[in-house]
Amino acid sequence: MALEWCQMATTAETEVAALLGGRKVLGGITDAADLVEAVRQGLPYASLEALTQLLQADLSKVGGVVGIAPRTLARRRHEKLLSPIESDRLYRVAYVLHLAASTLGGVDKGRVWLQRANRALGGAIPLSLLDTEIGERKVEEVLLREKRCQKGDLVVIVAGSPPGVSGTTNALRLHRVGDAIFGRAPAYQDDPPLV
Repeated sequence: MALEWCQMATTAETEVAALLGGRKVLGGITDAADLVEAVRQGLPYASLEALTQLLQADLSKVGGVVGIAPRTLARRRHEKLLSPIESDRLYRVAYVLHLAASTLGGVDKGRVWLQRANRALGGAIPLSLLDTEIGERKVEEVLLREKRCQKGDLVVIVAGSPPGVSGTTNALRLHRVGDAIFGRAPAYQDDPPLV
């Protein structure tokens, strides 16, 4: 289990680094330790431009989420470097885009989801909530709820009145999510009809 988590973390960091401009912008930074150090020193300004381009958003809008005022944005462009705090916030936006893309099936779907009002977030636009850690957690919670079961996953369905009470009829069944969308699940198609 620990090996699986490490591989997932490495993959996430690699994908987040790609969203921030990849090798062209970040050089050889792909693993978590290198990325942490780069954020502490300040990410290149080009990483803000790369993520903004992927989001197909206005630079001042993403800059605002990252906490960069318009005049400071011009200074950062000239200096070609973000501060550590701005870099950490930019990483937050890139990570949430990665999470949205992996949950919803691609960067384009994640980008669209981040920029549309969401009922689960009280009508707020997810991207606008990423300027605070609390907002980021709310957006992540919504995405993680979406990711719980995907088509093809096996789930256990428990039925009974109520389950676990002696003397009642309880049933357990394995079900593949998405099997019975428009009819009976394949496991029950050959069953004799109930009388």
